[in-house]
Formats: sequence, C-alpha cells, structure tokens
Amino acid sequence: MKDDPYISKTLGPDIEIERMKAGPLRLGGVPVSYGHHLLLVGDAAGIIDPMTGEGIHHAMEGGKIVGEFLQEALAQGNYDTQVMRIYHDRWMERFGYDFRWFMMICQMLYRFPILLDAATAAVARKGNDFLAQIS
Repeated sequence: MKDDPYISKTLGPDIEIERMKAGPLRLGGVPVSYGHHLLLVGDAAGIIDPMTGEGIHHAMEGGKIVGEFLQEALAQGNYDTQVMRIYHDRWMERFGYDFRWFMMICQMLYRFPILLDAATAAVARKGNDFLAQIS
C-alpha cells in the first residue's frame, strides 16, 4: 500500500487498516425462518448451500416461494405466526432437506479427504464421456 504510488495516493497519508471483522455463514438454513409479520429469505434465512457456499439460486427460489405465499396470506388476511410457518415448510420441502445431505457429505469429505482424491482419479481415468453420462 505504501510502495505503490497510485494506491498510496488514493489511500492518503493517514490510512489505518483495521483487522477484518467477519461472522460465520449460516449454512443450510435456519431452523425458523418466520415470525410475527416476518419472513426471512436468502442469506438472512441461512439458505446457503453447504457444499458450494453459494445461495443466489436458492435465494431466488425462496423469493418466488415467499411471493406466492404472501399472495395467499394477503387474500386470506391471515398473518398469524402459524400461517407464516407454511412459507418455511415450503422452502424446506423444495430444497431445504437437501442441505442436510450436503452437510453430511461435506463432513465426510472433511474427515476422509481420500474420498475426494479417489473420485477425482476415477473421473480422470474415465474421461469426459463418463461425466456426460452422469449429468
């Protein structure tokens, strides 16, 4: 930062770099994504795939589910907490239960990394035709 003329000029002479602050990601969805007049979607609901760390697809899908659900709730005029639970149940049914499997697979690969090495070696041996058959 000090040696590069452009960066040092941009940052100025009185720059102070703080230690990075971060929080853990809530992977695999929170146990309760609803409350009194409240629905959580996407990262707020922890709807992040434990396998990839990504969540945009699930956030978009969750947004669609919450939109459809809110249309129904507005039509009925009922926003009771138990009614809001329907939203949670819908996203769990659509993709939430997959997160449990993905988390178990991640933990297994963490404990036994040789499985990942073996899978990579098998794919390398069998080639592109093998991968094309899987998908």
